[in-house]
Amino acid sequence: MKEMSKRNCRKRGLAFIMALLMIVSIFPSAGVTVSAQTDEHQGFVTITVTDADGAAINGATVTYTIKEKENGTNNFQTINQSGETDSYGTIEVLEASNYYDDLTITASVSKEGYTTDTTTINEADITSNTQDFSVKLTAESKPESTPDIEGVSIEVLNADYNGEAQNLVSVSAATENVTIEYSRDGNTWVDTCPSETNAGEYPVYVKITKDGYSTYLSGEQTAKINKVDITGIDITAKEVEYKDATEQELVLMTGAFGEKDIVTWYVNGKSTGSQDIPKQLAVGEYTVKLVVQRDNYNDFEKTVTAKISNAKINLGDLKVTGLDGIYNGKAQEAVKVENQGDYTLYYQLDDGSQTANPDAWDTTIPTITNAGSYIVWVKATKQYYDDKNVDVIKAENAVAPYNVYLAKASQVISFDKYTGEETSVEITQAEMEAGKEFNFAATDKEKKAGGTITYSVLFDEGDDEIATIDSQTGVLTVNGAGKITIKAVLSGNDNYNESTIEHVLYVKGKSVAGEWISFPENTIEYILGNTNGITENAAVKKEAKDKGAISYSIENGSELGLSIDSKSGVISIADYSKVMESIEAGNGILNVTIKADKAEYSKRGWWSKAYYPADSTSYTLKISMSDAPTSAYKIYAADDLETELIKPNGENDWYNTTLIIKPADGYSIIRADELTKDKPSFKDSVKFGETVETEAKDQGASLSHYIYLEETATGNITKKIEISNLKLDTIAPYNVNIDFTDVEEKDSVKYYGDYITVTFTAYDVTSGVDHFDWKYTRENGASNSNLESDNGTVSAQVDKDDPNKYSATLTLPRNKAEQLRGNLQVTAIDKAGNNSVSYTDEGVFVIDTIAPTQKVEYKLKNNDGSNQIVGEKHYFSNDVEFTFKIVEANFYSEDVTITVSKNNGSAEKQSVTWADTENSDEHQATLTLSDDAEYTVSMTYEDRSGKEMTAYTSETIVVDKTIPKIEFDFKDYKDSQRPQSATVKITEHNFRTDDIKLDVSAKDINGKTVTTNDLQQYLRNCEWTTDGDVHTATIDKQFVDGIYELTFNYADLAINKAAEVNSSKFIVDRTAPNTAEMSIKYSNPIMQTILNSITFGYYNPNVDVTFTAHDSISGIKEFTWSYLKESGASESNVTEYAEAKVTAKQDSTDKSKYTATVTLPKSVADQIRGTVSFSATDNYNNLSNKLTDTNNVLVVDTIAPTMNVEYSAADNSYNGKDYYKQDLTATFTITEANFYKEDVKVKVKKNDGSFTEITPVWTDTSTDVHIGKVTISAATDHSKDGDYIFSVEYKDRSNNQMNTYTSTTKVIDTTKPVIEVKYANESPVNTMTDVENHQRKYFSSTQTATITVKEHNFNEATAKYTVVTKDVSGNEINASGLYSVSAWTKNGDDNILTITYPGDANYTFDIECTDLATLKADDYATEYFTVDTSKPTDLNVTYSNSILDTILNTVTFGFYNSKATVTITATDNISGINSMKYSYVKADGVSGVNAELVDAIVDASSITNSNGGATGTVTFEIPREALAANNQFNGTINFTATDRANNESDYLRDTKRIIVDNISPTAEVQYSTPVQTSNGIAYYDGDISATVTINEANFYSDDVQITVTRDGVATAVNANWTDNSTDVHTGTFTISGDGDYTVGIIYTDKSSNAMQAYTSEQMTIDTEITEASITINGQEADGKAFKDEVVPAVSFNDTNFESCEVKMYRTSYADKNVDVTDKFITGHISTNETGGNGEFDTFDKIAENDGIYTITTTLKDKAGHSVDKSITFTVNRFGSVYEYNDFLVSLIGDGGAYVQSVDDDLVITEYNADRLVEDSLDIEILRDGKPLDNADYSVSPEINETVAIGSSGWYQYSYTIAKDNFASDGVYKIAVSSRDATGNSPENNNYDDKTILFRVDSTAPEITSVTGLENSIVNATEQTVKYTVYDTIGLASVQVYVNGKETDNITDFSADANNYDGAFVLKESSNAQNVRFVVTDKAGNVTDTNSDDFTSSYIFNNAVTVSTNLFVRWFANKALFYGSIAGTVVVIGGGAGVIVFFKKRKLKAAK
Repeated sequence: MKEMSKRNCRKRGLAFIMALLMIVSIFPSAGVTVSAQTDEHQGFVTITVTDADGAAINGATVTYTIKEKENGTNNFQTINQSGETDSYGTIEVLEASNYYDDLTITASVSKEGYTTDTTTINEADITSNTQDFSVKLTAESKPESTPDIEGVSIEVLNADYNGEAQNLVSVSAATENVTIEYSRDGNTWVDTCPSETNAGEYPVYVKITKDGYSTYLSGEQTAKINKVDITGIDITAKEVEYKDATEQELVLMTGAFGEKDIVTWYVNGKSTGSQDIPKQLAVGEYTVKLVVQRDNYNDFEKTVTAKISNAKINLGDLKVTGLDGIYNGKAQEAVKVENQGDYTLYYQLDDGSQTANPDAWDTTIPTITNAGSYIVWVKATKQYYDDKNVDVIKAENAVAPYNVYLAKASQVISFDKYTGEETSVEITQAEMEAGKEFNFAATDKEKKAGGTITYSVLFDEGDDEIATIDSQTGVLTVNGAGKITIKAVLSGNDNYNESTIEHVLYVKGKSVAGEWISFPENTIEYILGNTNGITENAAVKKEAKDKGAISYSIENGSELGLSIDSKSGVISIADYSKVMESIEAGNGILNVTIKADKAEYSKRGWWSKAYYPADSTSYTLKISMSDAPTSAYKIYAADDLETELIKPNGENDWYNTTLIIKPADGYSIIRADELTKDKPSFKDSVKFGETVETEAKDQGASLSHYIYLEETATGNITKKIEISNLKLDTIAPYNVNIDFTDVEEKDSVKYYGDYITVTFTAYDVTSGVDHFDWKYTRENGASNSNLESDNGTVSAQVDKDDPNKYSATLTLPRNKAEQLRGNLQVTAIDKAGNNSVSYTDEGVFVIDTIAPTQKVEYKLKNNDGSNQIVGEKHYFSNDVEFTFKIVEANFYSEDVTITVSKNNGSAEKQSVTWADTENSDEHQATLTLSDDAEYTVSMTYEDRSGKEMTAYTSETIVVDKTIPKIEFDFKDYKDSQRPQSATVKITEHNFRTDDIKLDVSAKDINGKTVTTNDLQQYLRNCEWTTDGDVHTATIDKQFVDGIYELTFNYADLAINKAAEVNSSKFIVDRTAPNTAEMSIKYSNPIMQTILNSITFGYYNPNVDVTFTAHDSISGIKEFTWSYLKESGASESNVTEYAEAKVTAKQDSTDKSKYTATVTLPKSVADQIRGTVSFSATDNYNNLSNKLTDTNNVLVVDTIAPTMNVEYSAADNSYNGKDYYKQDLTATFTITEANFYKEDVKVKVKKNDGSFTEITPVWTDTSTDVHIGKVTISAATDHSKDGDYIFSVEYKDRSNNQMNTYTSTTKVIDTTKPVIEVKYANESPVNTMTDVENHQRKYFSSTQTATITVKEHNFNEATAKYTVVTKDVSGNEINASGLYSVSAWTKNGDDNILTITYPGDANYTFDIECTDLATLKADDYATEYFTVDTSKPTDLNVTYSNSILDTILNTVTFGFYNSKATVTITATDNISGINSMKYSYVKADGVSGVNAELVDAIVDASSITNSNGGATGTVTFEIPREALAANNQFNGTINFTATDRANNESDYLRDTKRIIVDNISPTAEVQYSTPVQTSNGIAYYDGDISATVTINEANFYSDDVQITVTRDGVATAVNANWTDNSTDVHTGTFTISGDGDYTVGIIYTDKSSNAMQAYTSEQMTIDTEITEASITINGQEADGKAFKDEVVPAVSFNDTNFESCEVKMYRTSYADKNVDVTDKFITGHISTNETGGNGEFDTFDKIAENDGIYTITTTLKDKAGHSVDKSITFTVNRFGSVYEYNDFLVSLIGDGGAYVQSVDDDLVITEYNADRLVEDSLDIEILRDGKPLDNADYSVSPEINETVAIGSSGWYQYSYTIAKDNFASDGVYKIAVSSRDATGNSPENNNYDDKTILFRVDSTAPEITSVTGLENSIVNATEQTVKYTVYDTIGLASVQVYVNGKETDNITDFSADANNYDGAFVLKESSNAQNVRFVVTDKAGNVTDTNSDDFTSSYIFNNAVTVSTNLFVRWFANKALFYGSIAGTVVVIGGGAGVIVFFKKRKLKAAK
């Protein structure tokens, strides 16, 4: 028992442990063992290293990185350190105080004899500040004892460079079969011997191994390749002559440079900077040195001396030509130089001696300004060439010895108003008689010579008297026609020629209509046919001299039927029919324009235009017809000429016999259609409707029949007379027929479905078929379920293509529930009441309405295999079985077609076996699909009544039994086609990329995980190539760099799984090392300097350069480095070190890091100043960009600087001192390759003072030679005079010291005489150029000059002065008394003289002086000044000619319409007139458009001088600027004159008033607002207020002329004028009385500016309007009813008619107040300018035209008046008119409404012109095609013979149908029929649009089935849900929601309105998905699966979890989930109980 208990305890314990392991296995395991800190390392995070036995390892190297996580926020500074473990095996890595909770650590641990660990601590979280990480190292295995490799021989290379690769080492060993490896760095080993080509020293290592032997290691060995000498290159010096502008080579060189040679040429010690042989241009000797540096060779160097000698000058093709020009007022170059070579030309202008002056040469070409002849001398000079005289080519117009000529300039003159050579004008006869003026004034716009213009005219022979011209103003007065030449001449001067212009004016008579010809009468009237004929009216010429011929014509005469004699003008009628048509078209009057044309007449041929112009005139001929007499005709039957027919003798106003029409007494008659072009032949009577050759004429209702009458006494023909209501029809309808809808007959029976529509047809050529009477009769022996009989009437409709054909359609059955089998009979009746022969169709037709139904299912046969739906395809991994079911009472299997389409092939019919099921009328068959393929299965069936079953077509079914296959291949970087790319190949027919699964492992060189692209997603989305079933994809650029391992899985669409494929490890590395991770470091410099952000490191004698780069994938193989001299650095520095390779060495800690070091310079003698560049190449041959360290410049400099000093030339030297009387310049020339001016210390001391540091101005003549200049200026204040000594010290930045320099003494003495003249008045009034071209100062008072010479050694005898006096013209005047001079006085070094100038004169003063020390005073500039104390005199003003000079209010006015020219003059004899100040000032109160100019200053440059310069004249224009709208003028002129001494004259104020006005007046006319404006006419309903606003600055109201024209009569109007401002003037007047008005305004101001003539548009005043007239059948019709003829008519009239809107509305059935205007009225109203009318004979006798009508008219005139009128009438010719209440209308709209209930009673009102027959009312209510047994309705009033007429004027009955009739669901139809007293049988269902049909549905739709939601948890990637819904009446929408989001919304149920099958897919998700259906029917009933009321007979889980994840499904299964948790708790509790139990037992046993 105890043993069993023990076993049970063990079982419980084991169960507990297993449960615990299962729970633990759920959580991920950690890879790092961590523990608390050790006791020996308190306060630190530590790493402890032990061996496999747990013993501490001392001295282990730990390299670690501690950093903050990417999302950390503590800004922790990353730690990268390494150290060794202590005796406890521990290293402290982080102080506890520096701990944060977002730190990670990565560590590498190594120890000799152990395998390095880099994975244990890899980005491990540091979770506390006392954490200890544990790492165990595994000891490397050691062989017990191995022998050494014997006989090892290593020969290291030491050889000269030979251009070939040489092995660095030769190795052999006595031991056989060894493996020899080589290394450049001792780390990376290869099996090929390293080799090098270039000279240098190379490290090499050798390792020899063999299994079982100790490894041999050679250690580092040094191989050498030595440099050799350069051969084949030599140079020799050249001696050549100077060659013009050509540099010449200095040496002859043999041999050639290598492509990479560094070649340096030196000329005179300076590098040329080029490899080319040096060249020089200038004469001299040159030292040439060549240095060649070549990699792997010793430098070549040689120096020689070359020489260049002098040569001769050559002028080449030089051409110098003297100017042959024209004066332009500007200086012009005297010669033109062409083809000048590279020499310099000098010029001089002859001074009159006709010889060249040696001192007058200048390089500037001389200029000339004034017209005349000149001589210019030219010579050529050039460095190293003799001077040479140049011959000047003489100007063509110059006369020897002169070679330059400047001709006078031409002037430009133009007529102000006329351009071109000629102008043509036309003037009227009145203008010729009065003398027409033309202004030919010309303007000298440029005013170059200031000349005057004179005018004259020339004429052709015989035309002397036709015009005269004013010789001063150019105004031409014309008195006749002809050719006139106008000539204007402008005079010239010394620099300008005279200018002449001409213009030809052609004048002819102006063609003004009616001026030269007219008719005696303007209008002639004529009544057609009148025996007196048309009155003659011949044209008359106004001029007896006019010989132009007259011809006559009629506008459109031939079209109007008239003709005219072109010579006499006599008119005759050529075509009576056209004339009569034209009269009728003209509304009773034919207005004909008779035109007379006078030909032009030319007196002589001087011009192509006529002398007497052609002219035309016309008059109007009005032809009319007389009015017809009252009772113009009578109608008789042809067979009864005695009895007049008062009305038509047939039905519906039709006549049935031939008619005779007789005219009224005193008249004869003719039919209108008998008219011809000849004069009509009138008769006693005419005939209508006779039959000719079996054809009846004149028949129909739409024909218009017209006649004309002729009055016997006068011959006058009446207007056209219409014979009204003449309608003839005597022929009955014919060809009656019945047409059935085409259908296939079976056994001679026509089978139809739900209904049949038959068409009745008949023909009628006259009145037309009115309606058809039909009758249906059941076939004898047919079933009683078929309707027994039926009959009715349908209205006929005319055929749209054949107007004689009529048809009507009938749809049967009239009730949907009825079945029919029988035949039809029909009779046609025309509108005249004629009945056709009845037609009976003998065929039988049948109607059947029930169609068969189907159901199809398919699945895996025997449920063996897997399947899924993808898109529209269903995939199966095994056979598929179909089951077909059909429900049909009359089933015939041979009518069923089942087809299968395989792989999109043609559908093949299948043979299946059908069997009946246990269900009634259900039949079943099966079909199996087995082969791999895609299938589509279809089934169709139609029963023998033509009812078609809903066709079935399956989704695409795919059978796939084949397992897919995966293949993988990778190409490494060496592949030539697609390096580093992979190929994935999958063999599968039903292939889909989304099914590919790929696991990717990628790491870097340090073993860290690399983040890659999602290659699985790439393969799923990339483009695959397909070959049959093989699909291939390439992974190329999608690989990121890394070391890869890939795992592939795939399952096809049928879920067949392929075998897993694992790739081997491969590397992808396409990325070159990143320059951002590349760096260059240098050994410590002697000195560092930062210039422009660049660090310069200075070294002596060398520098170590270390290159570093990183590559985290394949590692760095080698570095390629180079050196390049800094741009602009000294040529003594090495130009460059070509690119060289150095092997990279891998870092032991960071395996991605590589370094290499080189030492510069390569040679001890090399100087370096430049930058280092390098690039890195990784092991996959990816080359980085070159990294150039532009931030550091290396300088290696071992040469000390040197200096040379020079000074500017001294004036004298004595006793070792140099003396200067000008600036002293010291020049320091320092030679130093690496020069910095701030390092040079230059000092100077003055007199006995101490040295002070100064800063020279440094310039670099080359990179080595630097010149510093210090200038001590010889200041005029002598502050720099004294003794000077210079000192210089310098040490370069590489510590090379220059020798110290100290100068001798330099002395500066700059004192010289200084002349100073001071005037008492230092402020001249003006300083200007005088007549002698001197700058002269002008003073208006006495001037005093004080002359001081500042000089210690002054000599009075050498101080000389002169004074000259002149007038304004430059003539000397007597100086006596004009000025006085004092004696010299002395004050220290000042020597003083005084001169006083009191007299008016122009003075000239000069002085010069030299001291005793030969220092000459500066040349004293000659002074020119004037003393003038008198003001100008003789002021005068004159004006140009005005248009009008007049005196207004005692003031003289001058009016101008262009600028006025004003001339002002004044005189001054000493200084001349310097300026004039003038004003043109606006008069008080004038317009703001007038500008004024106040105190305008005219300076000397604009003043014309005369009288030797004493008199000044100024001409100016008013206004000064261009004459424009804002600068007109109205005012006076003022001016003063001022001389150059600023003496101003008295003011001259002129009294003449000048007005300059070129702005034409403008007028704006405004009228009171019209009612409207139409076609340019403004319409008013009252008086018109007119306001005229004229804008004119110089306004006089008397000049304005206003006329008002009313109905053609013009009247002058005096406006009431007011001045709004000086410019704006307003006149007002009023127009009253009805009529048509226009307003005209003309106005010309006093400056002859004419306002544009104004003529208004027409304005009309109209105050009256009359309402329209509305009649029916010619009578008032408001409130009346009509049964027969209905012809409405409308007429309206108004003088100013605008519009009349006529509308017609009809009420019938549910259609209330429907606008039927377009049907009855539109197109039947004609309008004209004054109104219109229309008659609407459009009411055909058809049932749809019956109704209640309202006609409304709205008449509007153009004056805004409006008047309305309306009438209401009824039409009932086919029985009743029905009206439905609003609720019933809403039920039957849009084919019938769907409602949940009927909430109101239905009301139908029946209107009939006749009383309904008692007991004839029948109201039938059908539900689902069956009549209600007890329909509930009421009738008001009761139908009987005593019922009264209703309020509408008809009999009206109201039928109220109770809403309770519609309590049950169903389709309802209501039919109302009755019979009236006339015999009509009205029925509301006779027309489709009157049918009452609606549906009641109170039942919600049903979701009949849902599959796919049976289980709440589904183990799948997706789940298909299918469902079916049903509604009895009709579905509206089906909405599907998943997780609240709408995924489907179906609204199209056209295929089946009651049933719908649908499906959707739930995708895999970690959460449960909520499914909801919302189904709505057309009545608005809703079924919602989320509703509390929803129930179903099937399983429906609305929350479903779809997932292949076990954990998700476990969590979703709440019972299992919580049960598992409870079980685990029980296990844990049980385990704890077991432990307690055992402990108690142990305690009990211990006791």
